Amino acid sequence: MIQVQRCSLSVAMFVAACFSCALPGQAQEPINGYAIYTHDPSTLIKTSGRYYYFGTSQNLVYHWSTDLRNWNNHGYVFASGIPAWTTEAVPTFTGHFWAPDVAFFNGKYHVYYSISEWGTIDSAIGLVTTPSLTSPSWTDQGKVVQSDAANEAVSETDTTAFNCIDPSILVDDNGSVWMTFGSYSSGILVTEINPVTGLRMNTTTLEAELVANNSGYRGWGSSIEAAFTYKHAGYYYLFVNYGGCCSGVDSTYNIRVGRSTSVTGPYYDKDGVDMRDAGGTMLLESSGRFIGPGHSGILNDNGTEWFSYHYYDGNENGASKFSLLQVGWDADEWPVLSDNWSAFYPFSVDASEHMDRYDGELMDGAGMVNDDLLGDALELDGSGYVRLSNSVANCSSIAAWVKWDGGAAWQRIFDFGNGTSDYMFLTPMAWNAGLRFAIRKDNEAEQVVAIPEALPADTWCHLAVTLDGVQGVLYLNGHAVASNSVSVRPWELMATSNYVGRSQWPDPGFDGRIASFRVFAHALNADEVKEIAAAHPALAHRYRFVADGSDSIGMAHGKLKGSAAISDEKLHLPGTTGSYADLPGGLVSGCHAVSIEFWADVRANGNWARIFDFGNHDGTYGNSFLFFSPRTGFSDYRLVLNDSVLSKTGGTLNSRSEHVVCILDPAAGYGAVYVDAVLRIEQSGSLPLLSTVSPAYAFLGRSLFVADPYLNADIDEFRIYDGRLSQQEVIDHFAAGPDADYPAGTYAWTNNAGNISFEWPTYPAGYELEFTTKLQSNTVWSGLPAPLPEGGSNRVSVSADSISASNAFFRIRHW
Repeated sequence: MIQVQRCSLSVAMFVAACFSCALPGQAQEPINGYAIYTHDPSTLIKTSGRYYYFGTSQNLVYHWSTDLRNWNNHGYVFASGIPAWTTEAVPTFTGHFWAPDVAFFNGKYHVYYSISEWGTIDSAIGLVTTPSLTSPSWTDQGKVVQSDAANEAVSETDTTAFNCIDPSILVDDNGSVWMTFGSYSSGILVTEINPVTGLRMNTTTLEAELVANNSGYRGWGSSIEAAFTYKHAGYYYLFVNYGGCCSGVDSTYNIRVGRSTSVTGPYYDKDGVDMRDAGGTMLLESSGRFIGPGHSGILNDNGTEWFSYHYYDGNENGASKFSLLQVGWDADEWPVLSDNWSAFYPFSVDASEHMDRYDGELMDGAGMVNDDLLGDALELDGSGYVRLSNSVANCSSIAAWVKWDGGAAWQRIFDFGNGTSDYMFLTPMAWNAGLRFAIRKDNEAEQVVAIPEALPADTWCHLAVTLDGVQGVLYLNGHAVASNSVSVRPWELMATSNYVGRSQWPDPGFDGRIASFRVFAHALNADEVKEIAAAHPALAHRYRFVADGSDSIGMAHGKLKGSAAISDEKLHLPGTTGSYADLPGGLVSGCHAVSIEFWADVRANGNWARIFDFGNHDGTYGNSFLFFSPRTGFSDYRLVLNDSVLSKTGGTLNSRSEHVVCILDPAAGYGAVYVDAVLRIEQSGSLPLLSTVSPAYAFLGRSLFVADPYLNADIDEFRIYDGRLSQQEVIDHFAAGPDADYPAGTYAWTNNAGNISFEWPTYPAGYELEFTTKLQSNTVWSGLPAPLPEGGSNRVSVSADSISASNAFFRIRHW
């Protein structure tokens, strides 16, 4: 006798089973933004409410800002001509000053600068001072140290065999001043500076060599330069650039760090390796469009530590730009930087990237399809493919939903690289093997992460690959199925041919469908992979407000301002001036259609308070915006896209708790607002494109119009979908509530005289089979191995022997 019960569940299917008899089942219940063009920036310095930095330039240009966002050119240090000594020291010097640094001590601002002839160690470091940066009066103090071009031992009081470029100044707590300098020509040095004169304290010797010129960092090249020292928590930190600069998108600069209890070293990395012996822990490497980061500095701005650096913009042909990140410190007091960009390809209309930063291109007949199960998807027939931006290969994780139609081996889900010597790929089936990821550089042996079985055909499966520089992990439907040592970093491939559905080799093209293709800067952890696998395929941003303003899907993390706070896993906005969540701009500007969903407890608010407001402003009025107000001056609530208004007259959302979904589909001429799954506003007709929404700002709880009040509400969860939710999906989301991240599915089980079979679909992902032998208040459930999907389903057969029990209870539970 076979008993079968089917049910639609949002959380779990629960089954009690006796292996000695057949019993019926019981069913129960996831920005930089400050970039300007420059090279080799100095450390930031702040005075009189302004931030300043200096950069490599003719006659030494410097810039200032009051908000770290909008920068102004303050002019030239040497506007009247370069110091005479510079051409005496370096005859070929023409006024192009390199890599300056600035520090304040002894009542003056000291700017140290380099002069050099490219490709030689014919170099020197000079000093110019001023009592003020806002109203400068520059006085050149002459030469600090000069290289001995003959590379001999120190022969004069102001020369050295080391390459005298890239000065960096540390003013210690006791008032002593130190300068690090040097390059790969001969290593990194530190010398003490006289705090009165600004020149070298000891003109006959240098204090210590901090980084040696050697065979390089674990095989990554011997180039070292652009050192910077910083003191924190009793340690001196030495930041050094390895690799090569000044080659645009081909630059290999990366920043590593070591620390010491003495400014003169020795400096050791996290693994205890001396930086004089190829040590240095990776801190910042090429990532996405941010190629060859280098020449770092840190400003402590009343407790906020700003890490400044330059990079070569992969989206602007390698233009050199200045940028900032906030520094954090881990439990062991090592610096932590987060530049967690992500790229999301919803494949709804074309191959554009969700935020228009890493757009792709459809090639050779590749097209889109509306899949019955996943919605928008890329459809490939073995000849078409997608070509993505070069920069997107500088990543550490790739994830996608894939439905393979089967066929020949060596088809590619993706293949990023630069020909057949440098690449990384994922194939559903290798030759006489299974699902396989491989990465290779410089024609060396492949580093592989694989399983013996091929990807199941005709089945939607969620795949992910993560690479942290030590190991690679391959995930199938949210479960880690293989791992192996992988030391090659994707940016080392210098990729110029990044394909979805095509190989670098003359292999067969991919035949099947690919949806929700995502790329991440960092190596996703297991929990992050699970959340992404379980998420709606079109979900672009998710703010859960568990501890802060993090985006757990799109990595567009927000910051809480003023008295905004997290309480009971909700964003608490008290309605006071300056209290809001500041999100990165551009969250909707790249969408063809968008659905914005939130759960909110709205208290009493003044007219024109905002749940969200995306766009720009001129300091007084907003422009190029998209916003939702729960109460307007017209006694309604409304969604506004520039000059298009979707409103509900005769009522506001004040003093209510509601689930709201705002939908805009300009191409279809459609807009709608659902409140608690009821369609309250629907409009057909012409709508502005979402690309007209400025990517400058994105606020929760604040208006772009200065006079409008701040929001008084609690927001439980805030989501943005790149695409249009269906009415049924809105209803399902309302029923599931804000903490659910998965749709319901259909499940079945059969009991055939001691052998119980369970079946549930591969999509939605995130459901697992568990069992226990005893139900009690503190029941302990044990997981069963994840099955290999087939035919669109997960199937597991369980016997008494397989779980070593004659009686058991089972449930299918979401993560």
